[in-house]
Amino acid sequence: SIGSMGKLGDSSLVQGTERDDYLFGAGVSRRKFDSMELHPVLVSSLENSGKEICTSIQTKSIPIILAQKDCVIGAETGSGKTLAFVIPLLHLLLERNQGVNVDIPPVVIMQPNRELVFQAKRVVDELLALISKEGTSLVSDALTSVSDFWPYQPQAAPHVVITTPAVFARYARRGAIGLDIDIFEHVRHVVLDEADMLLDGSYKKDVESVLEAFKLTRRRMIRENQLGINEKFPQVVLAAATLPSMGTRSIDSYIDSRFPGIERVSNVHLHKHHPRIQQTFKQVLRGEQDIFTDERVDLILAAIRGHDGPGEGGASVPTMLFVNQAKTAVEMCEILAHFGVPSVGFHKLIKPAERDTGLKAFVEGRVGLMVCTDAAARGLDLASVEHVIQAEFSLNVVQHQHRIGRASRAGATGKATNIYDESSSALVQSILSEEGTGGVEQSFSRR
Repeated sequence: SIGSMGKLGDSSLVQGTERDDYLFGAGVSRRKFDSMELHPVLVSSLENSGKEICTSIQTKSIPIILAQKDCVIGAETGSGKTLAFVIPLLHLLLERNQGVNVDIPPVVIMQPNRELVFQAKRVVDELLALISKEGTSLVSDALTSVSDFWPYQPQAAPHVVITTPAVFARYARRGAIGLDIDIFEHVRHVVLDEADMLLDGSYKKDVESVLEAFKLTRRRMIRENQLGINEKFPQVVLAAATLPSMGTRSIDSYIDSRFPGIERVSNVHLHKHHPRIQQTFKQVLRGEQDIFTDERVDLILAAIRGHDGPGEGGASVPTMLFVNQAKTAVEMCEILAHFGVPSVGFHKLIKPAERDTGLKAFVEGRVGLMVCTDAAARGLDLASVEHVIQAEFSLNVVQHQHRIGRASRAGATGKATNIYDESSSALVQSILSEEGTGGVEQSFSRR
């Protein structure tokens, strides 16, 4: 059993970093939104929401996006990435004096799944509600169902549509039935959130379809003298908490190839040990038939309850417990119920409506423990979470970083209990090795 992160566990980053220094930058001049050349309506709305100072990643990102350059935003979870692109894009909409009457949404934000679509919409809508109080109306919409028909009537489309690649790619492959205009000609800004996920695996085909549609539209517009050959169209913003480099499968290299000249901004903690999370690592023996040996279950229960001795009851603080497969999550919930620990599940074997109900119960504090797969590891802004337990260790460092990041939103301190067996030992030792000879960043290159 490794009780802490060794020298890293005793570092000043883990023990002494102040929340403000972490979010806004230590030893640097902090920027206020009213100094960022943002639309006064937007600045006033931000101030009314209690936001006056840009986080470190927002300070770096906003000027680039305002200049309508392509941008990669790389920053650890909970650092303010979403507002880093939402704020400047809303400024550009306000600067164009756009009211509610548009034919095609000028801003499209793509997310991996419906949960993240609705979460991003909540972030956008909070600002739009404040902007409307200033007398300017901007509208957003969540587009999560696949259809052969374009859902918006002319002069009645939202300014911001948040969707998934699978939904938006439908219009790239089949066209928008019933419309005489090219929707891709009118979209001016495209955001790929959780970009490393969208540019890999099953998402990549749909994303490529969308990007190809923009490429063909651009060529046509240049031929028809609607666009200058050096004119930027559309603006692309990529945002991610991890941008792994893995040889021929390097997301980093793909971005350089697909978006030449793209500008990059990142926080100093990207691909590092999260400085606001205290981690412990505990090794167990793996059962021959069942991973849930008595030893592992005892460690899980102790971590949930916050003490090592026998006891009863649920989680001592709001806790997310991760396993690697949905069927394992079902089994874990059954085991916990046997020991009198209430929980909700979040994985693909639960219907979306039931998943939403369980998530709401967890967010509202009616249930203190959520058992989940990596379906809950990315993007979900669950501010109350203080503890992450990996009942099964991540299969790679990308999953590890996203999982433990759930325990530190907006710079809060948290803890992570990492339970692993021999199958994960090499990865754990790589993550724990000292920076410069291994560590989190070097672990991205491991298979």
